[in-house]
Amino acid sequence: MSTRSARHAEWHDHEPHRHATTTDRDTGYTLIEMLIVVVILGVLTAAAVLAVSGMSTEAADTGCQADRRQLHVAVGAYQAQTGNDTITAVGTDHDRFEQVLVDGEFLRAPSEMHDLDADGHVTPQEGSGC
Repeated sequence: MSTRSARHAEWHDHEPHRHATTTDRDTGYTLIEMLIVVVILGVLTAAAVLAVSGMSTEAADTGCQADRRQLHVAVGAYQAQTGNDTITAVGTDHDRFEQVLVDGEFLRAPSEMHDLDADGHVTPQEGSGC
């Protein structure tokens, strides 16, 4: 056994090393390593975009619901204060009933998301996303 170990040591002394040292080797990243990093970044970006788009959709839905509730509350307050079941409007604009509520200080401004009819029914405006 000692002969084999001696021969092995002798072989190592004369045989050039097959593995390059870290100073001889290029220390840059391989194409595979770069591709893996790009794929990981892509997956993380996609997850972030999906999370943000989900939040913006929820925010829009919540805004629509809040606007609808605000109109219902304003109509109820108008009907309670005036004793009228219908809103008497002036003009022909699409927000004329809402303008009556604004003038009576039941609303701050006409809704940009919903339309209101004389009976106090609230319907989403076309193109509002509600």
